[in-house]
Amino acid sequence: MLIRIIPMGKPPQKILDIVLEELKLIFNSKTRQLPEIGVPGASYNRWRNQYNAERLIEELARGPDVKFIDRNIPTVLITEIDMYHNSLNFIFGLQDPDLGCSIVSLSRLRPEFYDHAPNLKVLADRTVKEATHEIGHHLGLKHCHHFRCIMSEAASVEDIDKKDKYFCGGCRFELEKKGIRID
Repeated sequence: MLIRIIPMGKPPQKILDIVLEELKLIFNSKTRQLPEIGVPGASYNRWRNQYNAERLIEELARGPDVKFIDRNIPTVLITEIDMYHNSLNFIFGLQDPDLGCSIVSLSRLRPEFYDHAPNLKVLADRTVKEATHEIGHHLGLKHCHHFRCIMSEAASVEDIDKKDKYFCGGCRFELEKKGIRID
């Protein structure tokens, strides 16, 4: 399996490097960073001062940068922008099953968003967990009821911090039934 990471805007390269290396280990796969793309502006909601994540992915699908979209290859966009989806005030990430493309926002994963000191290790750990979670959705997994499983739903960064960065036995079994082996 190949996993592609695409920076959208200017996320820190150090975070991208850590995510690429961690995903390689978690999924026992190859990883590749594609060239940076810009943030499409039409999905920006000035009243909320956030981007609509669903519209953002739709804009990308219609734009000139769509050559990165391939339903068979997990692709994760990593960005600094703050996002929301439907009635949710914010989201950490979103996966579009039709396009096979995910987006993860660093905005609310940053400790400093919550008035804590910047911490690269914490930001990297949270980003890896969110990217792994979204790739799990790409591979067909639903949210898991085991609170430590990477596929458990996270409504807060505290929920993300409590998760392991790996799949529980049940989720690994579901992946194996699809022919995907994760050690």
